[in-house]
Amino acid sequence: MNLREEKGYSYGVFSFPQFYSRSGYWTASGGVQTNKTKESIAEFVKELKNFAGEKSVTEAELDYARNTRVRGYAQQFESLGRIAGQVAQLWADELPVSELQRETEELSKTSREAVNAAAKKYAAPAGTTLLLVGDVSKIEPAVKELGFGDVLLLDVEGKPVDK
Repeated sequence: MNLREEKGYSYGVFSFPQFYSRSGYWTASGGVQTNKTKESIAEFVKELKNFAGEKSVTEAELDYARNTRVRGYAQQFESLGRIAGQVAQLWADELPVSELQRETEELSKTSREAVNAAAKKYAAPAGTTLLLVGDVSKIEPAVKELGFGDVLLLDVEGKPVDK
């Protein structure tokens, strides 16, 4: 929300966890103004580091996230296709259909301490990869100034490009 509401660099930036029965991943994405790419990357990295333990999740942040997730939960069942997708995902993960009800129940019981402990354990700033899409001539110099690592250019097929 910092990039949209406080800084005005984007119309929306989102993050989503993807859970599997034995693993998962977390992505954050959003379109930003080309001339604010550097600042936006710095903000993404700062938020990840905060989440990983530099700054604990507050009770207000947890309440907001919990309420947003619980209130939006019904959207997963708006059509027959989405219901089938939910059931198919449970089947693929070898989980019972009762998990559909359990998710919101467990969210309401999750403590701030448990959220912060999980974030500290699983958020991995050092293992993060940033994928930027845009005009390389406009964004690469600013990105390199951040010093977060090597810049690797990829073609539309995702293959490395020599400069």
